[in-house]
Amino acid sequence: MSTQALLGLIRSLDDVANKLGLELAILPDALDLICKATDMLEEYAKVAQPGLQVERSKPSKVPQGHVEVRVAIAVDPTGNWNSNGWKDAEGSAAMDNAIEGVSDGEARYWLTAVLPIPKAPEIKAEVEVVP
Repeated sequence: MSTQALLGLIRSLDDVANKLGLELAILPDALDLICKATDMLEEYAKVAQPGLQVERSKPSKVPQGHVEVRVAIAVDPTGNWNSNGWKDAEGSAAMDNAIEGVSDGEARYWLTAVLPIPKAPEIKAEVEVVP
């Protein structure tokens, strides 16, 4: 079973548990273990196969008041890196821009994250009219 399939299965179990009002305490530990193993494999891939593009599964749901971002990252053999991304980036446009800023032999990554949308603070004030 692939890492993506396993993550999907765990997320599905978590969704069912939440709908039933249950909390499955093992799920966060399982997700953490899978993420650590994936990180280790990605580190190995960087060294073993420069230029390899690693892509993780996307989060299954974006909560209300949040946004999913996807950023292309390129890291060259000297450790220089560049990133690029925007809301409506299509295809490889963001990655093409990211690799322009690094030397040949780069490793390519996609970083996907769910971030809170900032809210403007409400400021209470009183206005006094001065004649």
